[in-house]
Amino acid sequence: NLKRYDALWVGYGANLQGNDGLSHFNENAIRHFVARGGVVVAFAPNTRPARGNKLSWVPDPLVVSKDRLDKEGGDPTLAGIPYFRAPHAIAANQLKPTVWWSDWSDRYSILAHTTVDVRGDKQEVSAAMLLPYGQGLYVVMGFGPESPSDLSWSFPLAQNILHQVIEWKEKRETQQFVA
Repeated sequence: NLKRYDALWVGYGANLQGNDGLSHFNENAIRHFVARGGVVVAFAPNTRPARGNKLSWVPDPLVVSKDRLDKEGGDPTLAGIPYFRAPHAIAANQLKPTVWWSDWSDRYSILAHTTVDVRGDKQEVSAAMLLPYGQGLYVVMGFGPESPSDLSWSFPLAQNILHQVIEWKEKRETQQFVA
């Protein structure tokens, strides 16, 4: 029962797809949770080709790219700067995308991007996104630790995201009381 929670944290590499993943009932429960004001934060969530390399528990289309990264790191966008700077400053070259998206709806705000090599052509892909949905929010990050040394940036990034989510929730609650 998600009604008593404010946020759902999906850890790095969580398998929410396939036979061992979420049922359609649970996918719908997550969408309803967000629509009613909840926040879902997902760090480098796994997808499966059988499900079209999509995150089926996220309401708007989001397709994982299979293309090879052209560079390490992720460049924060103007909208993404708070997620990578407060309360901890994280350098773009520290970030290591493990998942990136080549296709998304225009309702997403890009928080960070990187480039991939598609048959010799460099294309920009998203490495972190924000999706408002109903009264809530999805924060989908393609960054995740691959080695113990990556913890030097992944823990501070997780703290930054939690900080931003709390600020967003407090702002929403304040607006509801003022209105």
